[in-house]
Formats: sequence, structure tokens, C-alpha cells
Amino acid sequence: MSERRYDILDKLPRPDAETIENRKRYAKLTALFSAIVAVVLLTTSIIIIGGAILLHKLKILKKIPDLSVASTRWAGVIVALFSILIGTGLSAGVMSVPLRLLEQYIDMIDRLTQGKFDTRIKIPAVLRRFRPFRELEESFNKLAEELGRNEVLRNDFIHDFSHEFKTPIVSISGFAKLLQKGNLTEEQQAEYLSIIETESEKLSNMAMNVLDMSKLDNVGVLTDITRFNLSEQLRHCVLMLEKKWGEKNQEIEIDLPEYYVSGNEDMLSEVWINLLDNAIKFSPEGGKIIVKVFQRDNSLSVEVRNTGEEIPGKDLDRIFDKFYQTDPSHATVGNGLGLSICKRIVELHRGTISVTSTFGLTVFTVKLPKV
Repeated sequence: MSERRYDILDKLPRPDAETIENRKRYAKLTALFSAIVAVVLLTTSIIIIGGAILLHKLKILKKIPDLSVASTRWAGVIVALFSILIGTGLSAGVMSVPLRLLEQYIDMIDRLTQGKFDTRIKIPAVLRRFRPFRELEESFNKLAEELGRNEVLRNDFIHDFSHEFKTPIVSISGFAKLLQKGNLTEEQQAEYLSIIETESEKLSNMAMNVLDMSKLDNVGVLTDITRFNLSEQLRHCVLMLEKKWGEKNQEIEIDLPEYYVSGNEDMLSEVWINLLDNAIKFSPEGGKIIVKVFQRDNSLSVEVRNTGEEIPGKDLDRIFDKFYQTDPSHATVGNGLGLSICKRIVELHRGTISVTSTFGLTVFTVKLPKV
């Protein structure tokens, strides 16, 4: 019977780390308010006892002519009323600060709903000594900051998307009109048709990337997970892009010991192609690209390095944002969605992606759990 009971207990769902942390915070907050109530009651008792002692020392009680049972009861009622009044007054005084804070907090939330993302809450220094209030201030201000940042990104997204979509359309329309007018040489016709084809492919790729990004944003659980040779996949991706790095006479160095990983093979292939394509694009003529994979602790790390111009520090934090490009003129080929897609795919695989760019060397690092 005991073994069966233990089996049943083992099958019960266990709370995750976030749930346990929330329970701890709730317990601490409960303990804090319980302590406040205890202090109020203790203070009230001290005042009542002190008042009684004072009356006794002043011999006021002895001057009362009749201390019959009825008068004693009335005295008890009066003392109880005074206790209630004093306790209520103390409670109101003590709780006025958190109640004012709660009212301020509600007002701040209303301001956020109105789009005023510069709103910040400031907890009084006395209450900031207590961790729950300090976390309240930090969480609220972080939320407001993230909402403001997302609003900026949304506006940038609309602006950049309009720009990226409009430019090829204008180009296609212009060259199509030139072709309609005629009086062009075969070379000019071929050139204009080639430009139209290139711009059309750009529009098609951008539309596909937007659709992919939209799908990935709505994906919560990975499907089609298989165990495959990660090193072989990286070698295959390098060969797929041989024409591009060959045209720029770039040197490719690979360090790919055999490692296996579990995940969606097609999605991860898209990550490596995006990173390699970026490395080829931003590495100069005759530059060097290094691809390596290695194990560290319980994770596999894939590094794609390329020589060339460094990424400015101000761009490193935003480089994975949708439609963000380090070239503000948008002269560089691309639409700024590749790295956003990479980040989302890596996150779905419970991994991380990061970038460093110093001393003429840019390194993208993807860490995946080794299963």
C-alpha cells in the first residue's frame, strides 16, 4: 500500500520554478502584512496598558465612588471602544502609505493603457527596504520601458517595411514602363528584365520572410523533431553557398567535429544559411570566414566568424530586431528579417544567440542544449 501511495505521489504534477518563486513572494508579502498588523495590535495594547497604569498612578480609579459589576462592565466597554478607535487610527496611519501607493499604481497603469510609456513609479525609500515593494517598482518600470521600446520598434517596423516594399515596386514599375516604350537595344532589354527579375525575387523573399516570422511568432511547441548530425548539416550549408563565397575569393575554414543534436532540421538549417550568408555578405573580398562547433558543459556552441568592418556598439543590442539594419540608408542587400528569424528559431530550440564584434572580427554564437 505504501509503495502504491509513493507511486501516486510521484505522478502528481510538480510545480515549476516560476510557481515556486511566486509562492515564496506571496508568503513573504503575507508575512510582511501580518507583521504590520501585529505591530498595530502590540502598539494598541501598549497604549491601553500604559493608560491604565497612568490612571492607577494618578489614583483616578480610586476616586470613582462605586465600582459595581455594572460599572465595571461599562468600563470594559469604554476600554474596548478606545482600543478599537486607537487601533483603527494606527491602522489607518500605517496602511495609508501602501494604499496611496496602490492608488498611484492603478493611475500609472491607466497612463500606460493611454500610450504614455514614459510613466515610471517610485516607491518611498522606507518601503523600498522590503523586497516585495522593491520588486514591484522594478517590474513596473521594466514593463513601461519594454512597452515604450516595443512602440518604437512597431513604428520602425511600419516605416522600414513600407520603405523596403516600396523601393522594388517603384523599380519594377519604372523599368517596365521603359520596356513598354520600346526603342531599346537587346542588351538594354536584357538588363532591364534582369533588374525586374531581381527586384521581384526581393519582394518574394521579403513576403516569405514576413510570413515565416509571423508563423514562428505563433509557434509555441516545436514539431518534426529528429536527431541528426549537426556537423554534417553545417558542412552542407557551407557547400550550398560555395558560389557566393567563391565569387568573392573568400577563405572558408571549418572546425566541425561530429556532434548530434535534436531539433527541427529544416529550421536549424535556415539559421546556419542566414548566418553564413551574412558572413559572406559583410566579409570583404578575399576575407576569411570560420565555422566551428564545440561542446561546453551541457550545450553545443556553433560559431560563425567573419573578418571585415565591425558592427557599431549601438547596433549590437538591436541587431536581432525585426527589419533593423546597421546601414540606415538600406543600401545593403536584405530586409533585416534574417537575424530575427534566426533568434526566434534558436529560442524555440531552448537555445541562445549572441554576437560580438571587435578588432575587425564579428562572431555570431548559437548555443543549443545537448540532448
